[in-house]
Amino acid sequence: MIDGIELSDLLLRNKDFRFTGVPCSLLKPITDPLFENPAADYLIAANEGDAIAIASGYYLGGKFGVVTLQNSGLGNAVNPLTSLNSIFDIPIGMLISLRGDSSSYSDEPQHKHMGEITEQLLRLLKIPVFSNSTLSYNDFYEWCKVMPLLQKPSAFLVGRNQVQIREISNKRLLHSSSIEKEKHQVIGRIDHSYSNYGKHNRVELLEYLLGIIENQDILVSTTGYTSRELNTIGDRNLNFYTVGSMGCASSIALGISLVCKNRVIVLDGDGAGLMRMSALSTIGFVNPSNLIHIMLDNGIHESTGSQPTASTHTVFGQVAKSCGYENVIITNELKDIEKTLNQSKEGTTFIHFKIKPGVLKNLGRPTITPKENTIRLRESLKKN
Repeated sequence: MIDGIELSDLLLRNKDFRFTGVPCSLLKPITDPLFENPAADYLIAANEGDAIAIASGYYLGGKFGVVTLQNSGLGNAVNPLTSLNSIFDIPIGMLISLRGDSSSYSDEPQHKHMGEITEQLLRLLKIPVFSNSTLSYNDFYEWCKVMPLLQKPSAFLVGRNQVQIREISNKRLLHSSSIEKEKHQVIGRIDHSYSNYGKHNRVELLEYLLGIIENQDILVSTTGYTSRELNTIGDRNLNFYTVGSMGCASSIALGISLVCKNRVIVLDGDGAGLMRMSALSTIGFVNPSNLIHIMLDNGIHESTGSQPTASTHTVFGQVAKSCGYENVIITNELKDIEKTLNQSKEGTTFIHFKIKPGVLKNLGRPTITPKENTIRLRESLKKN
């Protein structure tokens, strides 16, 4: 058996590593020392897919993301792994607990199927596995050394009774970036009835926003028409177009905001926001002051044929407020965006902006490839 603290120490030796993930009892001997060490800045995400996106944001911001998860959570992670990390060439490390491996021990019935196919699934996803049935310190050391050099995700599997547990005292309860929230500012309320979708369409908002942001601001746009329109009317070196992994833009932006000082503005959509609403809870908990979350809400999945979303009954601003966002603005006025961007605030800002449907004529697709987008953003941030 290997001492979990020794494995944690290996991870902590690389000062560029940043940690996120979802807890698992099998990984507790490794993750508890990470969580108790403020230098690790280990962030517990709401789910595995969000954690993959946060870790990807770490990489885009210039660090390297390591994700801890249970193998049952691989299903939740498949979408960003295939439509984000794979196409954008974003490497991350995944420390995965192996539950349901019936050949070695009996486990809860819900783990049986995933336990049988975990390694097959990873191979199908073209994710290299750096461990075997006999876990060794040297195997883990080699993985820690190799994973930042890859242009793809990699995995290390940890089975039951392979890591020795050593109790940790003085448990830390909060992420180092979190702050006590005494009050929330909610201004500019409007009627959330969809008899009126708003005064402006998405293009008008994007054009306005591009005219008021600062040169060093990072824009992370959600999948669909938002990224396509932003690329067409205002391509910038600090734009990141989330062309896949629907719903992950806000978590990507969170990861970037936690490892660089630039202001990060995420352009989200109501459909994408509903798909991974759990991300709002994590963002509100960490509450970084350099993150501005703009929810463009037209009540429809416009890029797939304008099918309705459930946002007609969801007041995103109130959800963000409940999740701990420090500043929440609900508006359909462009001037409110400029006023908000110009104000210095503590904590994360959420702007719930109602828009009307409408698409840019002769709309193209991003002319930069996902891989080029990754390289361009990272290189541009190095120069800042």
